[in-house]
Amino acid sequence: MKMRKILEKRAAKLKAKLQMLEERAKGETLTRDDLSDIESQVEEVTVELDEINDAIAELPEEDATELGDVVEDLGAATDEIVEEVTPTDDPEAVDDEQRSRVLGIIGKGISSRGEEKVKKLSQRSAFLRYLAGRITPNQARSFGVGFNNGKVLVPEELNKEIISYLQEENPLRKFATVHSTKGTQGFPVQVKQAEANTVTSERDENNLIPFTDIEFDDVYLNPIEFDAIIKVTKKLTHMSDFDIEAIVLEELKKAYLRKETFWYFSNPENKGALVKKAVTFTGKGDNNYLKVIQLKNALPTAMRSGARFMINRAAQTLLESMLDSNGNPILKDSGNDDFDYKLFTYPVEVTDYTDKYDESKKQFDPTVPVIYFGNFSYFHIQDVIGSMEIEKLTELFTRENKIGFKIYHLNDGQLIYGPFESPVYNLDLSTPSTGE
Repeated sequence: MKMRKILEKRAAKLKAKLQMLEERAKGETLTRDDLSDIESQVEEVTVELDEINDAIAELPEEDATELGDVVEDLGAATDEIVEEVTPTDDPEAVDDEQRSRVLGIIGKGISSRGEEKVKKLSQRSAFLRYLAGRITPNQARSFGVGFNNGKVLVPEELNKEIISYLQEENPLRKFATVHSTKGTQGFPVQVKQAEANTVTSERDENNLIPFTDIEFDDVYLNPIEFDAIIKVTKKLTHMSDFDIEAIVLEELKKAYLRKETFWYFSNPENKGALVKKAVTFTGKGDNNYLKVIQLKNALPTAMRSGARFMINRAAQTLLESMLDSNGNPILKDSGNDDFDYKLFTYPVEVTDYTDKYDESKKQFDPTVPVIYFGNFSYFHIQDVIGSMEIEKLTELFTRENKIGFKIYHLNDGQLIYGPFESPVYNLDLSTPSTGE
């Protein structure tokens, strides 16, 4: 028997005991001694029930079939409870306030957090099973899955799971400033800098505080509809040996990630994309090692807190291959060692998403070394809460014997900074040097 079922059975027994104690507390012949005994038992039961619910919450999730079995087991476990109550022969009046307090404690114990967890798991599994074609829309609705004009709304828990995946895989999400909003309206990010006034003498009517010119700019994030399509063969959806729900979810995550990272890093249509807004830095001379040092020192001091390098694989290879005049690696102890992902004391994030994009050829060139350095918290992302939907495309790929899934989400990501600050630089080591 699985651990979840064991814990659920024990929780059911404890809840059944609470229900019987509740009936006993409502009895007309209840005495103070009875109430004291009930309160003592309730305290023991609720403490154990809380421990069980916490343990259940930490267990891995199960699919809808297993959850259905659990519900049946809960009912059976409840029927197993037999509680004998022997009223005392010396009844005393019980204060209504005392009785209400004990009944309140019992009620809280019966409506535990575990039930809410099971409800969320059932909704998640029903959502995935609907996508896999294993239950009908009406069955999915019965589990609380929402629909909007033919599109199925991603449940909150699953939405968080997808966003968490994106945060792990998209390096800009790790270090950017994320704004979660409920509406689709643009989110303003204001950048400004004012000149401070220097006063060498006391103010008087002839030495008033002058008006200060403030440079400012309001930049609006503009949430757009991100969409990505995956295709799954109909044969696969009917093969019970495969966890088709997990396959669909994994492929949706990957497809959406590709669209999002392209928009953030390289898309020519995004005016705030990293490749367009990062300040181009060429460096002087022909020595690449010295160029990287120049790049590091070009970043203003005010931007250095939290600064880091973000490079592609080609740049990593180039950096690790740099040799001194004696043929020894410059950035690591030996040729066989990897550098510890710190460069001149700053962290290094290695990702393929920084590869150079050729707009004319519509493809990436992973052979060009690309290095970004700066404070990536100036990259702003707006996520619209509750906007993630998935559309099932049953007809579009019928001739291929495939089912399509289209994921939607409203968000935007831009590197935003004012005229007096340069938070991120881009060093393209394929560009010619400017000379000494």
